[in-house]
Amino acid sequence: ISAADESGQTDILRSQLSGLATLLDESPEFSRIAHDPTISATDKRQVVGEALGESFAPIVQGFLELLISHHRESALSEIVDAGLSRLDEIEGIVTAIVTSPLALSDTQESALIAQLESRTGKKIRLESVIDTEMTGGFTVRIGDAIYDATVTAQLKRIREQMTRPL
Repeated sequence: ISAADESGQTDILRSQLSGLATLLDESPEFSRIAHDPTISATDKRQVVGEALGESFAPIVQGFLELLISHHRESALSEIVDAGLSRLDEIEGIVTAIVTSPLALSDTQESALIAQLESRTGKKIRLESVIDTEMTGGFTVRIGDAIYDATVTAQLKRIREQMTRPL
């Protein structure tokens, strides 16, 4: 990842790691082969070569070769996830998980992203979760921080303000 960062290839690396993650998630056969210690390194190289073809950058091909050579291919999924997380750190991207009772419109999502980017100083990747049990409003979780803009939280704040002694 450092080599990709130094050579300005983080976009290519992100794209290819994401593709590899998708392949691992959607192809049980590829995942089984990667995790099977009874399959030889030579056979694994052949399967990886056939699955990925020439479309993968030399830096990714070399990395996969290194994993296979050191018998670490069983950890490929975790390594890919860690690599994507590291790329996010390098590029200043954080994931914000917004939970709401209804799907946000594109306009609402854009406004929320702009507000969160302004507050955090980072690029925001928004993931939406629908919670039909929620009365109204939304919550946003970024790492350990939770922003609660639900109707329930707003009512609680009003109740606390009204019950405070003057």
